[in-house]
This record gives sequence, C-alpha cells and structure tokens, in this order.
Amino acid sequence: MTTLNFTTAKCIELPAQGVYRIIKCAYEGKTYILKCLKPAYADKRAYRLLLKREYEAVKRIDNPCLPNVHALLDESPYGPCIVEEYVDGRSLTAYIAERHTTAELEAVARQIMDGLRAIHAHCLQHRNLKPSNVLITRQGDQVRLIDLWPAYADEIQVPRASTRYLAPEQKDETVAIDARADIFALGMLMRDMGLSDVFGRVIDRACSMGRSDRYIDIDAMEQAIDGGSSGRGRRLLLWAAGILVVVIIGVGGYALLGNGASDNAPSAVVTDTEAVAPDTLTRQTDTDVAATSTIQVDIESVRRTLQARLDAIYSPCLTADTLQAETRKAMRKQVKGYYKELIQTLGTMTQAERDAVDQAFGDYVKQKNAQLPPL
Repeated sequence: MTTLNFTTAKCIELPAQGVYRIIKCAYEGKTYILKCLKPAYADKRAYRLLLKREYEAVKRIDNPCLPNVHALLDESPYGPCIVEEYVDGRSLTAYIAERHTTAELEAVARQIMDGLRAIHAHCLQHRNLKPSNVLITRQGDQVRLIDLWPAYADEIQVPRASTRYLAPEQKDETVAIDARADIFALGMLMRDMGLSDVFGRVIDRACSMGRSDRYIDIDAMEQAIDGGSSGRGRRLLLWAAGILVVVIIGVGGYALLGNGASDNAPSAVVTDTEAVAPDTLTRQTDTDVAATSTIQVDIESVRRTLQARLDAIYSPCLTADTLQAETRKAMRKQVKGYYKELIQTLGTMTQAERDAVDQAFGDYVKQKNAQLPPL
C-alpha cells in the first residue's frame, strides 16, 4: 500500500474545518480518503507528529466502527497524509434529519458505544466525538467514528469548530482525560438523537458536569440502559445498605467485622467522613458508595502537598503585570506534568480516592487560574 502514487489520481477536496484537508481520490478502481494537513500546518513538526499519532492509534484499534487505515504516506501531492477507506455515508446530523425510528436510533447509539469500548480497551480516548465525526453508511447504517484525537493534541494549539460536546475537564485542562470525557460526548449525542424520552436518566448522568458523577465506563452505561445500575431499586438497595453499615458501626459492629478480617487487610481504614472533601462526598456515584468506608489516601495531606506544588508553579505568573500566551502555555504544561507525577506517586487507588484527588486538584487549579493576570 505504501507504493500508492496519487499524483495522477482523480481527486477532489471535501469541505473540512480545523487543521486537516480531506481529499477524495479515485485510484485503480477504488476510492480512498487522504487526510492531510492544511498548508499552514504541513511543514510544522508538531502537526506532522499529530497525524502520525492518529494513524498509529486507529491502526492499532482495528475495529469495524472505525475506518480502515491503509497507510501513512510521507510524500504525496498533498504532503504527509493518512490513506483510509472512503465511507459512503452521512453525518449523524444528516441521519437524525431523516427521522428514523427510536429503535434505529438506539441501534446507532449502541454502535457508537461499541466503537468507544474498543478505543478505551486500548487505553485511549476519542476526545473529539461530535455529530460530524460520526459517519453512518448508506448501506446498512453502520457507524464509523472518525477524527480520533490523540492525547498528543493536548500539547499543541489545535483549533476546534465546536466545544459543545467537550467535557468540562477538556475545556479546563485541569486533569488527565479518561473514558468519562467520551461518555459525556456520547450523552450529548444521544440527546441530539431524541433518545432522552427513553433513556432520560442515563443520558442526564452521562452529561453530568462533574466527571465523578458520570458512568465509569461504557459497560456501566450500557448496563444502565438495559435496566441495570441506574434503576431506582438498585439505588434504594445501596442506600439501605449504607444505613445498615452506619448502624452496625454505631453499635460496635466494627469490632466484630475487624475480628473477621484477613491478616492481609489494611491496618488503617478511614471511616471518618471528614477525611474526605465534602464536595467529593456529594459527587459520588452509586458504585462509589460502598467504597467510602475504605478510603486509604489521606486526602487532606494530598491537598496540602499539591497546593504547595501548584503555588510554586503559578508563582512566577502571578507576580507579572501581564501574561504572555507562551508563558501561560508553558505553565499549563507544568501543571499537567505535575498531575501525572502526582497520580504516579499515589499509586493504585480506588475510584472514590481518585475522584477525591481529582476534585482537590481541579478546584485548586481553577482557584489559581482566577488569580492570573490578563493576557
């Protein structure tokens, strides 16, 4: 495939926003899409690397819900480009306008879930899920998720046509992005599809502004759609179980439970809810309720440590009269680097612990950002 030569191929350029050019080419009886960089970006190493990272990610996933990628050409009439299959389809927006049945719309939503599940299984996220990046074939209504956004894109300035489908943490750039950012976008798409009447509670939770309020992964969201974890009965059961635990502890049951613990059980278990930030407690999901009584991370100690480190990172910028764009970009990079360092230092955590750390980190970053001088 790398020997393809599109110099003499019949090609037309399709409308495209952002940094990419999309070229449709007929070559030796087949139709391909060349995904290239616009001239303003084609000679810049950072954007060429972005193109390469996207190719590597999609090639590795190899799932029917993503387009087939055939090659990454370093040289072509249009510069470096990804050669991928041509999808004879329409965008999700156009598909919705065709007024399909609820069952047909749900089938499309589940295909989007399958595609995201495959992406997440490779420890990646789509990061750019929106109606124009969901193609549906004209034959068979098969979904193709396009324009997957590698994590590397966070390090460079890439214009976005729309931010409506971006999770709040993607806009704030305060914490590392995980699968819950894609779940937010999926919830927004399902609202656009008119599925709120059928899956209203599930969609509302998926679209929660706080990421710890969303489903932890696609499987959990799909189980809720199928009548699982989002059901009223399950929430009542968890609530009742929580009350029972409190009662047991109150009457001395804690000692009884302790006598039955294994020798490998943690020696210190935090049961005082004051050890967890109040905001974190109010933002927990159903699946986190049971974890609140076994939190091992000393959140207040972590909070003091991260605040001191962030103070040092922000200090040079806070003392300036004005802030240059490059200086702010460098500072944000330091903040992201420290977040990754912090998570690695803390090691394995429960989801409740991770959410509490993320909340403490994000809240303090927002506080420091509000103190920055104007650009």
